[in-house]
Amino acid sequence: MASSGGSVPVKPVDATNTYDEPVDTTDPGGAYDYPESVMKIASRFGMSMADVRVCHEAFIAADQDSSGHISMQELRNLLTMIHGRALSEKEFQDLSFKFDHNSDSSIDFEEFLTAFCESPDYKERNLETMLQSLSRHAEKDVKEQRQTPEYRAKHGGIHSKAVKDWLAMEQDLMNSCKQLPWTILIVVSFTLAVFTHEQVSILYAMDEAVRWDVTENANFAFSGIQPFENGRMGHKNYYDVNTVADFWSFFNLGLVPLFWASGWDVNEARVNTMAKCTSTADALMGFGYKASELQGLPAEEFSACPEKGIDPPPGWFGEPGQAQTPTYLYFNPVVGGMRLRQERTPSQQCTNLDPAVRKLHAGRCVPAEPGYWLKQDGWSSLYFDDRYGNQPGGKTEYILSGWTQQEVRTKTKELEDSLWFGPETAKIELLFTTYNPHIQAFTATFLTLYQNRAGHFHRRIEPVTVWLNPYHSWVCYFFDVLWCLLILKIVAEESMDIRKNCKRSGILSGMQEYLQFSNAVDWMNVVACMGIVLLWYQHLGKIAELSEFLEQASYDIPGSWVDSDTREQYFELVHRMILGTRELIAVLAMYPFIVVARLFKSLSAQPRLALVTRTITRASIDLVHFGLVFSCVFILFAVSANILFGQELAEFASFERAIDSSFHLLVGDFEWSEMRDISRLSAGLWFWGFVWMVQVVMFNMLLAIIMDVYTEVRGSISGDKPTLWNQAYDIMRRWWEQKMGKRVSLDYALKCLEQSDLADDAAVTVKVMMKTCPGMHESQALRILCSAIKLDESSSSQTSQSIAEAASEMIQISARVDNLQGSIASLVQLSEMSTTLLKQEVRKIGQTVEELTVAGASSSGGCAKSSEEVPPWLKACLDQHMAAVYSRCDRLEGKLDEAVASLQKTATSPLALSRLPPGRGGSFQNSQGG
Repeated sequence: MASSGGSVPVKPVDATNTYDEPVDTTDPGGAYDYPESVMKIASRFGMSMADVRVCHEAFIAADQDSSGHISMQELRNLLTMIHGRALSEKEFQDLSFKFDHNSDSSIDFEEFLTAFCESPDYKERNLETMLQSLSRHAEKDVKEQRQTPEYRAKHGGIHSKAVKDWLAMEQDLMNSCKQLPWTILIVVSFTLAVFTHEQVSILYAMDEAVRWDVTENANFAFSGIQPFENGRMGHKNYYDVNTVADFWSFFNLGLVPLFWASGWDVNEARVNTMAKCTSTADALMGFGYKASELQGLPAEEFSACPEKGIDPPPGWFGEPGQAQTPTYLYFNPVVGGMRLRQERTPSQQCTNLDPAVRKLHAGRCVPAEPGYWLKQDGWSSLYFDDRYGNQPGGKTEYILSGWTQQEVRTKTKELEDSLWFGPETAKIELLFTTYNPHIQAFTATFLTLYQNRAGHFHRRIEPVTVWLNPYHSWVCYFFDVLWCLLILKIVAEESMDIRKNCKRSGILSGMQEYLQFSNAVDWMNVVACMGIVLLWYQHLGKIAELSEFLEQASYDIPGSWVDSDTREQYFELVHRMILGTRELIAVLAMYPFIVVARLFKSLSAQPRLALVTRTITRASIDLVHFGLVFSCVFILFAVSANILFGQELAEFASFERAIDSSFHLLVGDFEWSEMRDISRLSAGLWFWGFVWMVQVVMFNMLLAIIMDVYTEVRGSISGDKPTLWNQAYDIMRRWWEQKMGKRVSLDYALKCLEQSDLADDAAVTVKVMMKTCPGMHESQALRILCSAIKLDESSSSQTSQSIAEAASEMIQISARVDNLQGSIASLVQLSEMSTTLLKQEVRKIGQTVEELTVAGASSSGGCAKSSEEVPPWLKACLDQHMAAVYSRCDRLEGKLDEAVASLQKTATSPLALSRLPPGRGGSFQNSQGG
């Protein structure tokens, strides 16, 4: 039966009166089983089951569309049919206003049954029965309110359904509380596994050492005349490379002395002395010039140069007299050298020029893609588009480790002469690899240079360090195994749940019951773990392959390997390994969010820990609608910023960057001076509008929505809800008592109740509970029933509202108070008018008495008699009239007192009571006294 209306299931009726009222609950037809709410209404108004059945059959007949509701006109026709007469307009309006609770102009069966019982004809025929039933209900409610939970549990009992609900809820609480330590253990094991493997602080130090050295020490544009003088001060670094010539100057003067260091560094004065002792021919040969190109230069002899330099520490780079290890930054042997490759787009004839401007350009053109119009981030710079690699004129080149600086500069001079870097070049990638034997770490340094088709250069330095021995301690194995075992525990538990559901309800129904968001969170955890394990396995495989390459390498071979193919494979492996490392890091960084979702699942059943999840869940609908409005407004401001600032500021140069920068501005991270320099007026208008509309208004509306729902959620948690430590204590207490044989498990008690013949509305006492659950002690049964009674009372009495709902209800209460004020004013006016009328009647009776007295005196001789001589019949008549007057006044005064008391209960502030006309309470007394 939809909404207690419509068709109902055919089932024999249990005629037992569970509410202890002497009402005929036998259903003559024996065809319907009505819900508990209908039974309560029938019992409250003293209806027999025959009357309920007649009403229900009439309701079904009127509900032609079987929706479970009838319209107001159908209700009117139905009441007319049942009572045999048409209701007046006033009677029907009173019933409609009183019993259409949800104001939807439709009535369900419960509302119809109540309206039927409140109709004038039914009241007239069954007034005595209704009064008796209502009085019994009121007396029972008062008794139940005065009874303690312990008394009710032992004598009156509680519905079986309420006990089952409490047992199921408590079992869920226990299971969630038991899952919380395991979830926290997953978080801890994963965190410690990552920390022990990665040791991020050391990796950062390794990367920062390379980045700092290249940025600060790879200088060019020296003040001295290179190569004839020692460079006194390099005024430019990598980020100042803006032309092709700058690139080769940076490479020869900046990178070569760092990556292909020779000898041991000495102070500046000694370096200058050695530079003075170097002949012109030697200086030129050191920068790649051949001896044949230097013929004709005057010979210079420095037979007695005072500075010879110093040797490195003994054995630091190798044994004296043997080949020295090519080393970078003292601790990092160079492996392989450097790979130079580029993305290059071949030039072609300019076929897409407008005919009107063809005379302005006679040269060749290159495609716009890859454009690299904006600066790329660090991770994006690691990717290389193979479609544009190894093009004619831009083949991949290798500068080997172990070469002298003269050999390196000879190679770079050849590349510069062949225009290896020219206008067709879109991207240059320099890959330099080192190995740190002191800590077993491997570093790949990427120097990336972009040349967009506007002629601007973007530069990136991205060193990436990985461990060659990720399992450097038994602790790494321990936390990895622990984390995997915890994930396998989730798989086992969820598989058992699936098997249990499918066994109980079938495959399709069981899977439908199982497919819930909470279970999806667990499988998300499992899938993420499988992804991490797979990426980690691939990472270990690449490290093992890299280790094999390093085992074949030798420091005394230029380029570490004799075979150039091996060297090429090595650099390809390094590049693939670094890309895989970044993917692994991204997945590892996302996994904590999935763990947080499982943590929220574990906290959701604990009322005090579930404030966040319940607040977000209940506010989700409002947040979705707010998010739609907020997104539209925010995107419009971002589009405006892209148009206004995009051509001037890189942060707003694209729509994606404008979105990101606008969000940063929302939280206070912005550079007002840069925006102001573009246009003070335009930037000011945009900035003021954004701050007021998005930050002040909408951002605070978001907080208001969350806080509004939070008050409702917090208000729904009563003070007797268990805390986390109390719940943990209860779990330990139950476990210990169950182990000692003093109690049975809650799961066992719930199964016993579900398998018993007790109906949901059957009363369960302590004795019934002990009989239904064999082995249960009286103390445990008493605790269970008392807890179920408290839960039932709190769920039926405690309501919580949000701030908005409370404000709306206060407005409705204020309107009702205003209406009640008008009604009471009318009653007061009616009382005054009735009092005036009664006073007039009393005067008339007094005049009549005087006239009769005078007439009697005249008939007896004209002498007035005292009041004691009034005839008995006249005195009796006078007393009867006065008693009627006083009775009527008492009834009016009682109605007035009831109205004032109702106003005092309904009004929410003294202001509502102050609207009453003053001095009404003593009107009748004054009149009576008069």
